[in-house]
Amino acid sequence: MQEIHLVLPNTKADTPEIIMHGKDKRGNEVAVNRRYFTLNGLPWIPITGEFHFARYPHQYWKQALQRIKAGGLDIVATYIFWIHHEEIEGKFKWDKSFNLRRFVELCEDVGLKVILRIGPWCHGEVRNGGYPDWLYKKNMEPGTNNPIYFDYVKKLYSQIYSQVDGLLYKDNGPIVGIQIDNEYGHCHGLSGDAGMEHMMALKKMAMKIGFDVPFYTATGWGGAIVVEDEFIPTLGTYVEGSWEQHIDKIPPNINHVFTSIRDDQSVGSDLSVSKGYKTTYNINNYPFATCELGGGMQCNSQRRPIITADDTGAMAFVKLGSGATMLGYYMYHGGTNPVGELSTFEENRATGSPNDLPILSYDYQAPLGEYGQSHPSYHALRRLHLFVKSQDSFLAQSYSYILNDRKVKPDDTAKIRCAVRHLHGSGFLFINNHQHNLKMTPKNNLKFSVEVEGGVITFPEISLKSGQWRLLPFNQDLNGILLKSATTQPLTSISCQTSQYYFYYGEPEQHIEYSFDSQTVKRVISGGIAVEDGSHVVVKQDFANTGIYLEPVVLENMQGNKVYIVSLTKEQANDFYLFELDCQPYALISQMDLFMDGQQIQGVLTGKDSTEIHAFPKLPEKQKIHRHDVNKKVSIFNQYRIKWKSVKPKVSLEYKGLSRDGHLQYFILVDDSFMDGCSDVFLNIDFEGDIAQITHNGKLMADFFYTGLTWRIGLKRFIHLLNTGEWVLDISPLFNDAYVYLDKWPRMIDGKALRLVDYSVVPEYRIF
Repeated sequence: MQEIHLVLPNTKADTPEIIMHGKDKRGNEVAVNRRYFTLNGLPWIPITGEFHFARYPHQYWKQALQRIKAGGLDIVATYIFWIHHEEIEGKFKWDKSFNLRRFVELCEDVGLKVILRIGPWCHGEVRNGGYPDWLYKKNMEPGTNNPIYFDYVKKLYSQIYSQVDGLLYKDNGPIVGIQIDNEYGHCHGLSGDAGMEHMMALKKMAMKIGFDVPFYTATGWGGAIVVEDEFIPTLGTYVEGSWEQHIDKIPPNINHVFTSIRDDQSVGSDLSVSKGYKTTYNINNYPFATCELGGGMQCNSQRRPIITADDTGAMAFVKLGSGATMLGYYMYHGGTNPVGELSTFEENRATGSPNDLPILSYDYQAPLGEYGQSHPSYHALRRLHLFVKSQDSFLAQSYSYILNDRKVKPDDTAKIRCAVRHLHGSGFLFINNHQHNLKMTPKNNLKFSVEVEGGVITFPEISLKSGQWRLLPFNQDLNGILLKSATTQPLTSISCQTSQYYFYYGEPEQHIEYSFDSQTVKRVISGGIAVEDGSHVVVKQDFANTGIYLEPVVLENMQGNKVYIVSLTKEQANDFYLFELDCQPYALISQMDLFMDGQQIQGVLTGKDSTEIHAFPKLPEKQKIHRHDVNKKVSIFNQYRIKWKSVKPKVSLEYKGLSRDGHLQYFILVDDSFMDGCSDVFLNIDFEGDIAQITHNGKLMADFFYTGLTWRIGLKRFIHLLNTGEWVLDISPLFNDAYVYLDKWPRMIDGKALRLVDYSVVPEYRIF
């Protein structure tokens, strides 16, 4: 047994100085102070995610935003790429998938706030970082303090403002923040006083044009320019950088280590102009706000790492434990690069970038992918977001204590990695045993104790396998009952009538134990084996097996009210959703991807023609799901069984042959009725080679760089073209001496990989 004793300093809630704030016409207010954000005066941890409207078909924006909202996000951040909207000088495009106004209006309809990243330089793996080609032909240097450059930026900012006029927060709109430029002084631009002058000139220009918003932000990593108290610095961190200019395995970095170091120095290292930099602002004078937690990673011709759900989930978890007061993901929803009138828009070496990226695909291995499909990280992050939203007032005000701060090396597999978020003697113990690209030593028989104001909390023994992380509560007030400690992780809670329901989860093989202060428990009504040792009431349970719900632990507090504790498996927690209908919260568990469409709960399911939804409390009669009620209870949940008419979309691949340049090619054949009975059809392709492309009459429609992952193409966006002309899948060979990093190398035959391994056609069903 290994004992870890943590002595926490005394803390108190404070009222830090407000830096920025704003009100709408209804009296709602958002603000940020020296430590955290507030919403209507209450401490708040915003959760943001990047979604580029111009990289996704406009006809599917609403459902994408609904699924983002269901993932637990409060705010959508989006770049406005100059080259997308003014590829040809003076010819601005704001229609169809470039329609910024419509996108922001849909964000408002769905209930999401918006941060606009208005550039003028954005990066985002776009040609020239977003600068139009024509800008370089002018007699000035973009990104400098040249008045001619500022004149062009003013035209851009004015155009953007004309699209969102009336949609700012002060006008009851959703736009709460503006990011000025991106990585300025780090990946491009000026440094020192000239850089400060530049950023202030852009901010003043934006404000004069009309961008009057509560928050002005600037990326704050890598020595980027942040003018004190004029911008909120936001930070980024990635477990892997495909921008690295080598093909070696990336060594473990600090992003899975609890640390007070906020700045990930590896971000944007391909373009960095600030080697050996110093931070341009007092980093400890602002809340620990992130805007680019790597939701995945975009592959390129030379680096194609696989980012797992555990990589992404553990990174966000570690940043939260390290004190983050805003979680922001880049990307949260992938997309597809548009094609211009004059050129394609991807970042490539031919236009001066150090990297060659796919012409079209910007899937990014994000929680929600290029075609709207959910990846495992979507569910892992939602699980964390449920916890954050249920505790954000506490977490925002809390302080972070980190064991062996700045002394744990990322490549150390043996040391205990833990931190505590705490306030007034209560809090949460964060323990991580996951590290990207490294197998960690299992941590067995750990005995944690936390010394806080008023005594010592001792946790039951726990163990963590390599790749696991754990969040343990202590001194939590559960509607008058004091939970001293638990071996399971808090998920969320809901009120139902006069009772309170608390949801916790753990690994299926994990022992469940809740320890309560006996002075706060009138009696244990049911749900487990209860042992009282004088000062504590200990309730124990064990998971029967995966997929079986345990009956809740039911306790009565000293006022005679019931408190329910529901223990879920990690898998059940991954399938957990929380929605509000008519001011009543509802907990739902389903393998479907659920979301809200107005006041109707909706969902999509891929590959299966039946599923179950378990809801608590019982859903209102007006819900479409209620038609599938089987009038059965599973633990506290009401069961709904949904069955669709099974369909087998007629989509097939027919061997065409080898092209003159040695590419393997197949015809894609599609029946007229391939979408009948489903909401989308995914063509899943497993191949070995270098680059796979799909063309229609020779025009590129989709592409994918080999990574070892399955290429999933949603066909509904091509529905009006699939029955016309010639559709071809083209796979180029990957040679064994190729200058590329891969986590999974394909099988080589005669020095190259070139074959279609398998393909499948999978329908997506939706509740209607």
